[in-house]
Amino acid sequence: APKLKPKRSKKQEKSVCPIPPPDLPPKFRQLIVEEMGGRGLVLAEAKELDDKNPMQVWLLDPSMKGTSITLNKWVMGSSSLYVLTNTWNPIVKNNQLKKGDTVQLWSF
Repeated sequence: APKLKPKRSKKQEKSVCPIPPPDLPPKFRQLIVEEMGGRGLVLAEAKELDDKNPMQVWLLDPSMKGTSITLNKWVMGSSSLYVLTNTWNPIVKNNQLKKGDTVQLWSF
């Protein structure tokens, strides 16, 4: 009888950002534009970031609390990861974020 090769598990499909990207929720847009003087709202992927120059950024979390956080690009072989470091875990805890939740990252 021929030997059967073990079945390989399929890789999970990568999450893809919807095109066009979603609008910034109105309460965030109002705070950023009217109260913080922000303009030129774009998704953060439009900003240049490399593995040698992490960005110190201001993050407005779902509870409308602002905090400073570091945005890094980690190069791992032939792929890259974008990561929020330093104060991310308290943000997750305070906003009761969990695996599978969608998080949008905007820049202005």
